[in-house]
Amino acid sequence: GILHPRGFGLACHLGVVLDVPTLGMAKTLITAQGIHDDDEHKKKKLTLQGAGEFFDLVSDTGAVLGRCMRTCDKASNPIYISVGHKITLESAKQICLKSSQYRIPEPVRRADIDSREYLRQNKTEPCEF
Repeated sequence: GILHPRGFGLACHLGVVLDVPTLGMAKTLITAQGIHDDDEHKKKKLTLQGAGEFFDLVSDTGAVLGRCMRTCDKASNPIYISVGHKITLESAKQICLKSSQYRIPEPVRRADIDSREYLRQNKTEPCEF
């Protein structure tokens, strides 16, 4: 999404190329445009007490680039959401929240689980040069 060091991450790229709505989601904060995982950010994360609670991520120019949001009551670590293409930040937030049974939204969680299983089943020896 737009919460990216270059302001145009994979969600933006795919959305533009395929002309479909997309959103960006990350498990960890990527430093971008004056947004850092510093002490102030860590303190703000501690204020998120329940599912759906969030705070906006504002750049050094005052632009809202994304949101830090807690997706479920059991997971204390939030996720990071941003606009990709043809979607509002509020819509991106609602989609992530409604598709999260656990911390990570289910489409991303399933892709992660399935890809790791594929790699386990198709392990190959490293190439020697």
